[in-house]
Amino acid sequence: KLNSGLSIRILLHSGLSLTDLLTATNMSWDDGKHAKVSRVKLTYDDVIKSIEVEYDGTSLKSQPRGPVGAKSDGFTLALDEYVTEVTGYYKTVFSGDVITALTFKTNKNTYGPYGNKTRSFFSVNAPSGNQIAGFLGTSGNALNSIDVHFAPVPPPGSIKPKPDSGTNTGDGGS
Repeated sequence: KLNSGLSIRILLHSGLSLTDLLTATNMSWDDGKHAKVSRVKLTYDDVIKSIEVEYDGTSLKSQPRGPVGAKSDGFTLALDEYVTEVTGYYKTVFSGDVITALTFKTNKNTYGPYGNKTRSFFSVNAPSGNQIAGFLGTSGNALNSIDVHFAPVPPPGSIKPKPDSGTNTGDGGS
């Protein structure tokens, strides 16, 4: 029998307590469709905690989608590079599904995997002549779902470097 003033906190492997998982509120978000993805930053531990994306053509930098994880990594795309596929893994916990790993494929490179592969795999490929040009999903205590917007591949030379950024090159994640 527990004393009425005693509280027991069970920590799961993910660092979240059972209470955190049961009371998590998932928020929907949608970055919309843009000219192209220019940079992706992820935070993670045993699950993907957050994703933050910068887009060319609109100078939009999304808010981090989810809380900050223990590890941080990401990549910046070259001007003539675009995302063609996103693959990942997920698992089901008390509060629902959480993304555990993400990999981003472009017309030039593969970035990732970021996080930990589990048994449940998913994949989304851009149709021929298209690219992944925006993200949407849900997040609470972790990234719970992710989906994409497609857009035509921009013609060569149509995306210009931002005045303060110089020339973009791919960096890390592979």
